[in-house]
Amino acid sequence: NDIESSNRISPPLSIDGRATTIQPEVFKTFISLAYAFLVTWITAIVMVIVHERVPDMKRYPPLPDIFLDNVPHIPWAFCMCELTGTVLFIIWGSLLLVHKHRMVLLRRFFALAGTVFLLRCVTMLITSLSVPGTHLQCNPNDHPIDETNLTPMESVLLRISRAYTIWSGLGMSIRGVRTCGDYMFSGHTVALTTLNFFITEYTPRHLYFLHTITWLLNMFGIFFILAAHEHYTFYITSRLFLYYHTLANNQRPTLAVSDGAFKKFLLENVPTVESKFWPTIWCVESRAQTVFASILRSKIFPKIHYRREILTLKDGGEVALDWMEDDCEKFSPLILILPGLTGASQAEYIKCLVLSAKCIGIRTVVFNNRGLGGVKLKTPRLYCAANIDDLSEVVNHLGATGISMGGLILGNYMAENGAEANKIFTACQLISVPWNVHKGSDSIEKPYLNSLLGQHLASNLCKTLNKCDVFKNSEFDMDKILQSKTIKEFDANFTSKHFGFEDVEHYYRSATLHDKLHKITTPILCLSAADDPFQPLDAIPVDAATRSSHVAIVITARGGHIGFLEGIWPSLKDQYMGRLFSQYFASTLFDDKNFDDISKRMMNEFKLNSTLSNAYI
Repeated sequence: NDIESSNRISPPLSIDGRATTIQPEVFKTFISLAYAFLVTWITAIVMVIVHERVPDMKRYPPLPDIFLDNVPHIPWAFCMCELTGTVLFIIWGSLLLVHKHRMVLLRRFFALAGTVFLLRCVTMLITSLSVPGTHLQCNPNDHPIDETNLTPMESVLLRISRAYTIWSGLGMSIRGVRTCGDYMFSGHTVALTTLNFFITEYTPRHLYFLHTITWLLNMFGIFFILAAHEHYTFYITSRLFLYYHTLANNQRPTLAVSDGAFKKFLLENVPTVESKFWPTIWCVESRAQTVFASILRSKIFPKIHYRREILTLKDGGEVALDWMEDDCEKFSPLILILPGLTGASQAEYIKCLVLSAKCIGIRTVVFNNRGLGGVKLKTPRLYCAANIDDLSEVVNHLGATGISMGGLILGNYMAENGAEANKIFTACQLISVPWNVHKGSDSIEKPYLNSLLGQHLASNLCKTLNKCDVFKNSEFDMDKILQSKTIKEFDANFTSKHFGFEDVEHYYRSATLHDKLHKITTPILCLSAADDPFQPLDAIPVDAATRSSHVAIVITARGGHIGFLEGIWPSLKDQYMGRLFSQYFASTLFDDKNFDDISKRMMNEFKLNSTLSNAYI
């Protein structure tokens, strides 16, 4: 967010107040300009080489193309394409003149445009296609100068001269430049699209008229390229996928929270809640995000060596508390993490959060549910989303994060304990929580991919129960339970009966969290994906969150269930889920009393809302 940071664009000053060095943004802009300048020359040289490699038109006629075969050639269309590009460039230049952070915009423009054109050079060198239009007179070595009697040095200088002609004319036909061979990767399309995206990205959203004009210019420019028969259609159609990916998936998340102290605090201290989530381009689909996130994180994150504490509960049962305190101060803040349905401290998503906390000096302790994390079950009792007894025995003065079912347990604890929970917890976070368990259960049983995920989790539940010897001679029909194919079947056959509910519907009503937000008085930041296969979008309590003083929900367009993979290749260094986690707890737990004041204002808002609600009733 260097655009918003005035400190980063101010020059360092000497004692007498004079600037000692060039402004950092200006320096970086010159570096990116030099990079883009170098790429333009590389492009011009590659164009000369590609021209000499273009297949002979007599031996290699144009490839079959539905659009080009059925739409007649329009001679003036390519000039119109370049005119639309010129108009877009003028709009972009005008924007730069009036923009406060023009140097930052220029730096980004030069860096991105240079990189795309550099990739274009690689593509053109690798593959040469036949000429798309019969009107184009492109053949190898069709230059007017005979090179047969030239020395090698003269031949090189001649090619440099041709490259200069292309470079000085900006590769534009309206400036007398004619190039051949770049049929795999249209430079004109790159220029049109880049200019359009920069204009729409760095102008206010309410300028709908301007954005409509730039998009129309972009689309008409691409049409004119095809109408001129200068490029094959497949290149344009492949760009449409990138358009779709950019517009449909790379969106700013929705922040559902009331207009009050908590919202202001999040916007000022947790920049990730406003920044775009860029899902991994080859892993956009929700089930893919869910599955590949688990696979990749298991390869990326190393095994964590915790300090294990075995806690004996009131009924004689035992749970494992796994502590990570390496490189942290003795009295640094502590976060309690509750894993999902069958997860434990070595689960890949748990390791992501633990390592994120470690990087900012916060200690963590993972609460492994009964029978999980390698601890044998000592009593005939497991765990469920609607029961908070075990959690009540574990909590102390710390922050907390619950993931999936762990989020349900933590959320229900907050709702049931109200002000008492607020005395224990400074702040909490819920990730991929199934807000409405009824709808979540229906969603995970939908054919076919969703149901496969559900069957996998049901199988894990059965395996966990089968390891517990204390249940083998109990009143439960173990054969029937272990044959459960879905989570709901398992809950109907075992969980609901085990915890004394009338039936599975009664259990799900008790576990559901979406209708309990008004009872929560501890600041909770929640992360959900609109495409979570375990929880449909219409089940996320957006309206309830917008009326809540203490609950904020960040909703990304993509991300799946505990997925949130981003970038071309997800890495250990920075993951969206971990970044949001660390920013939130760093700002709430290292607060220098600032967050205490925010919490008091939030509580005043809660009391006011409660008073108004009671008066309305």
